[in-house]
Amino acid sequence: MLTSQTVATRVRSSPWPLVGWSFVFTALGFPFHELGHAVVYYFSGNDFLMTLNRVLPAQETVAGLLAGPLASLVLAWLGLWAVSSGKLRPAAGFGIALGQVFHRPFLHIGMLFFGLAENDEAMAADLLGLPHAALIIPSFLLFTATLLWTARRMRAHGYPFWTLIPSFVAVAAGGVIVLYLDYIIFGV
Repeated sequence: MLTSQTVATRVRSSPWPLVGWSFVFTALGFPFHELGHAVVYYFSGNDFLMTLNRVLPAQETVAGLLAGPLASLVLAWLGLWAVSSGKLRPAAGFGIALGQVFHRPFLHIGMLFFGLAENDEAMAADLLGLPHAALIIPSFLLFTATLLWTARRMRAHGYPFWTLIPSFVAVAAGGVIVLYLDYIIFGV
C-alpha cells in the first residue's frame, strides 16, 4: 500500500552574505563599542579622546569602562531581535550579532590566562579592587551565551554550523582592519 508522506526539506542558506555582513558589522562594531564608553564619559563631564578602537579619558570610571562591552552586547541582541521580528534579513542580523560577540570570549580567555590586563573588564575590576576574574567571568558567560544563542538561531534559519568558521575569519579580518586603521589614522 502506497501512502503519501510529507517530505521535510531543510532550506540551506548561503554563508557568503553572512560572512560579508559579519565583516562589515565587526568593523562598525569596534567604534560602536568605543562610543559606548564615550557616551558615559561625555555625560559625566569627563574629557576624553576617542579613536576607532580606544577611548582615552582624563579619569577612568567603572561605568565608563563597562559601557563598551554593554553597548556591544545590546547591539548583538538588537541584531538577533531584528531577525526574529523580521525587521532584517537573517544574514544581516546574524552578522550584527557575530560582529559583536564572536571575538570577545577569546579576548576574555586571554585576559584570564595570559595577562591581558589592559582591557575593559580587567581595568574596571582594578578600579573596584576586585580580582580580574570577578568581572571577566560573568562577561565571558554573557558573550558566550549570546554567541551560542546566535549559532542556534542561525541553525534554525538554515545555516550549517560550519558557517561559523568563515564568519570567524571575517570577524577576525574586520578586527584587524580596525586595528590597522586605528594605527594609520591615530598612530595608536
